[in-house]
Amino acid sequence: MFHDVRTPAISANDCDRPLEIGIISRHVTIHRNAQLVDAIEIFQQSPDLRILPVLDDGNRPVGVVFERDIRAILFNPFGHALLKNPSFGASLDRHVRPCPAVDRRISVNDLIERHAAEGEGCEGLIVTSAGQFQGMIPNRIILRLAARRETQAVLRRTARFERVDSASRDFNAVAVALILELKTAADHLSGTAAAMAERAALNGGEAAIVVNTTRQVAANMGEVAQRSRDLAGTLEQASETSGKVRSATDNAIELVTKSGLQTGTLTKAADEIEGVTALIDGIARATHMLSINAAVEAARAGDAGRGFAVVASEIKLLAGQTRSAAADIALRIANIRSAISQVGRGHQSMEAAVAAVEDMSASIMEAIERQSAFTLSVARHIEEAAGATDRIHGSAGKIGQNAMAAADGASEMHDLATSLSARAQDLQHHVSDFITAVADA
Repeated sequence: MFHDVRTPAISANDCDRPLEIGIISRHVTIHRNAQLVDAIEIFQQSPDLRILPVLDDGNRPVGVVFERDIRAILFNPFGHALLKNPSFGASLDRHVRPCPAVDRRISVNDLIERHAAEGEGCEGLIVTSAGQFQGMIPNRIILRLAARRETQAVLRRTARFERVDSASRDFNAVAVALILELKTAADHLSGTAAAMAERAALNGGEAAIVVNTTRQVAANMGEVAQRSRDLAGTLEQASETSGKVRSATDNAIELVTKSGLQTGTLTKAADEIEGVTALIDGIARATHMLSINAAVEAARAGDAGRGFAVVASEIKLLAGQTRSAAADIALRIANIRSAISQVGRGHQSMEAAVAAVEDMSASIMEAIERQSAFTLSVARHIEEAAGATDRIHGSAGKIGQNAMAAADGASEMHDLATSLSARAQDLQHHVSDFITAVADA
């Protein structure tokens, strides 16, 4: 069969798909039973032919005849003699050389790899389908396919580099913006943490002052409670003494009645005092007035009330100290106990009116009984106030501990923010190095 060899159309997108018809060159062939002179004639008619496929009766390739072998015979000084020799020129079999064959379903990439694996001596590849000869793919077509594939690879790498470069620039811009935002947030966090630590330290100092003050007030109130109990005992003794002279002081009943009414008014005023500090101050005022009244009554009682006057003087002094401590704690815990900021400002003094000597004894006795009950009540209230002060002391201690813990947490937050800012700068350097490395690659 005689066919012109033609150059197939090469598609750049066919590298991964099976061979197209245009890639397979239609090629002249020769039957395996032909003579050598027939092959020589074919090569003479086709000067560009370099390889001649040899087929059997079933159109299956059995090999090829190379143009270089024919040329070697023709240029041999004994070539014509050899052609006339029946044992040499009558048969084509001894001149057939093996040639690699590929199935037409092979991809262009696999075709190029197969050709490269055959080495430099390969003149082309035979294409078959179900073992039947389909055509030839000469070297120039395969080399052109290989060149086109390399060109495509270069274009793809170039396009990929451009995409990577564009993505790198975009990534660098976004990363720099994020790093700047991160650094700004870290700086802000650091400043906030420092301010929190400073405020927590100040709160801890104020809480420590409150703790010390409440401790002192609690001690003073304990002492006031004890003196109040002592006063109750003294009042009881005075009541016994007054009972002995009650028969001679019938006119004192009116004074006792009036004193009882005044004492009830004082008790009611004490019950209306708000907060622990107000209670302490009210009790101190009531105790002060009580000591004054007791001193007056002791003076009236003469020698019988001298011991009572000493106790009243002690109570007066202790009440002054208590009022001083209450005023001090009111200043210290103004922001903690707003109810302690004000103390009772008014207390009605007991009106003393002794109508007659007969009423004096009964009045004193009844007043002592009421004052004894009131003193015990004052002692109970003071104990309650002492308990409240202990609770304030504990709460202030916890506030101080919480403030110190907050200061420690703020300090740790400040250190974390500083570390975060440093890591943001490190990240910026790493991103810059990464972008540079990608660009250089």
